[in-house]
This record gives sequence, structure tokens and C-alpha cells, in this order.
Amino acid sequence: MKNLTNNPLGYISLGSISQLLVMISVPILTKFYDPESFGRFSYITSLSILLASVQCLGLQKSLLRTNQKIKLNKYLNYVLAIIILSTTIALLLLIFLPFKLEYIILCLLAFFTSINELFKFYFLSLSNLKPILLTKYSSSVLSPISKMFFFLTSVSSKGLLLGQLVEKIFTSIVSLYYSKVTFQLPRFKDILAFAKNNIDFIKFSLPSTFLNISSSNLLVYVLPFYFSFEILGYYFLANKILNIPTSSVGKLVSEFFTSKYIKSTNKKKLLNKTVKNLVFVSLPLFLLIFILSESLIDFFFEKQWNFASVLIKILIPLHFFRFISSPCSYIFEIEKKNHVLFKFNFFYLLVTLISVFSLTIFELNINNFLILYSLLGSIIYLYLLQLSKKIL
Repeated sequence: MKNLTNNPLGYISLGSISQLLVMISVPILTKFYDPESFGRFSYITSLSILLASVQCLGLQKSLLRTNQKIKLNKYLNYVLAIIILSTTIALLLLIFLPFKLEYIILCLLAFFTSINELFKFYFLSLSNLKPILLTKYSSSVLSPISKMFFFLTSVSSKGLLLGQLVEKIFTSIVSLYYSKVTFQLPRFKDILAFAKNNIDFIKFSLPSTFLNISSSNLLVYVLPFYFSFEILGYYFLANKILNIPTSSVGKLVSEFFTSKYIKSTNKKKLLNKTVKNLVFVSLPLFLLIFILSESLIDFFFEKQWNFASVLIKILIPLHFFRFISSPCSYIFEIEKKNHVLFKFNFFYLLVTLISVFSLTIFELNINNFLILYSLLGSIIYLYLLQLSKKIL
């Protein structure tokens, strides 16, 4: 596996196998859960990702600035202590709210999502991609099995969320095992010193990540308000199907690119070559998805999911440009240009809000609204590519 993870084709091929398992599991899960259940699941998990982005204070990305294991272990301990402290505060705040299982699941999902992200950056800094792949395999196998298990044990209303939580806990354990890091509670003054030395992450990376996640998930919060959780369920499935070849593979590309970028002597050439290869590979794939989307939904899913095929066609341009810009994910942090990324993400949120305001002003239906959203999002990711090239 080590030889395969050292070249892009090998790493992406191995990672794509895990995504194939996800692809197989999606139609199966839709036989257990209806569109509304998926809509509510999408709503809670999006909130957990948003909360997780705050818990780390943006400091998890500081690990990308060193590949010395002794320093990395210290940094990891500092960030881990911050995550534990912030999660404890969040759980204590639940005392003042009416008891709901969803609140506890939300906090725990955010905690383990933060842990998984932290270890991902740890392994990327060491250019060790094997543990990242293993967590992907663990996730793709355990997630659908646990969700089906909880449905069959008569907790169907929370089955998707509980299954997601089990998966996050297990992948965190896998990461901890392969890191061989011993957690030692650092002194508070050492944590403060670490935060002060990496203040640019708190000032720019934290709000930038928060803005980016808010923009990317804004529709998850908007669709139930303007339409229904059922519509959100269709949107979730459309995104899930498109994310398998795009966002998921895009993350693999981003991870491999980052591990090579850190050591590269000609970074601009590496970026240009990677983007060109992504366009060459993905364009035929997206055209194929566009042509076959109705047939695929009709063949693999129940009739109640047919509307998702319409949304897939509308969202394809957005996912295409997001995919080819995926190598840009961590360039700004590595090059210490966090303020540039912050400005971009602020602009991204602003453009996304414009599409939401248009929904209100012009009383758009779901199709027209998503067409506008997809068009504006495509322009945003093209702009991200241009920004990345300018700073190199």
C-alpha cells in the first residue's frame, strides 16, 4: 500500500474503492429511510460540521507548517486539549436547554469530527497517507452497516445520526492507533503560547473556515424553511451522488496534492498540472452523469426519489468547478496567506446570500433557485483557482 499511496493514480484509485462502497450503500439506505429522514439527518450533521470548525479555533491547520514529528506531537496535544475543553463547555451548556438526544449527538458528532480532522492534518504533515485511506475504508464500511442496524433495532428516527456517530468514533480510534501519539495534558500557559504563535489561524483561518462551511451548507438550513425537510432530503441525495465522484475524490486529490506540495520546489507548475489533469478526467464523467442521471435514479432508487435526478442535473456545474479547484484547499494556510482565504470565503458567503435573497424577492421555485445557486457557485470556484495562482 505504501508504494501505491506515493503516486497520485495509486492513492486516488485506492481511495475511490472506499467511495464505491459508499455508492453501493446509498440506494440500500434509501430503502430504510425516507426523504424527510435524510433531510433531518443532513440538517444535524451540517450543524455538527459547523460546530467542529469552531472547536479547533482553526489551529488544526497549523500542523501543516511543520513535518518534524516532535513538534507535530506537541501541536497535536495542544489542539486536542482545546477540542476537549470546548466540547466540555458545549455539553455543560446543554444543562440549560430542554433535554433532547439530538443535542447530545450534535455535540459528540462535532467532537469526533474535530478529532478526525486534526489527525488528517497530522498525517498530511508527515506525508503519511496510509492512515487517511484506512479511516476512509473504515467509514465507508461501518457507516451504512451501523445505520441499518439502528433502523432494525427500532430507533429508526435517530438511526442515521447514531450510525454516523458510531462511524466517527471508530475512525477516531483508527487514527489514534496509527499516530501512536500519547496524549499528555499540556500546561495552560503552553497552550496560550501555542495559540499566540499561530494567531493568524485564529484571526483568519477560523472565521474563514466558518464562512466557507456556512456558505457550503447554507441551503441545508434554508431549504426546510422555504420548502420542507422532504425537499432537503432530495437535495441531500443529489449532493451525495455527485459528491462520490467529486467532493470525495476531490478530497483524495487535495490530500495527495498537499502532501506533495509541502515538499515541492516548483509549486505553481504542480498546481497547473494537477488542475489540467482534473479537467481532462472529470469532464467526460460529468457529461455521463448528466445524461444518465434519470436512468440511474430510476434503476437504483425507489420512485419517491425520482425528483433527485432533476436536482443532479442542475448541480453538476457547481460540482465540476468545485472538483477542479480541490487542490487549492490548503495552499493559503501553507503559504501564510490566511487573510486572502478569509476575503474569498467572505465573498463566497455574500454571493450565496444573494441567491437566498433572490429566492425571497422573486419567489423562485426550487429548480430556478438551484440553477441560480449553481451558476454563482461555479463562478466562485473559478475565482478561487485564480487567487491560488496569484499567490504562488
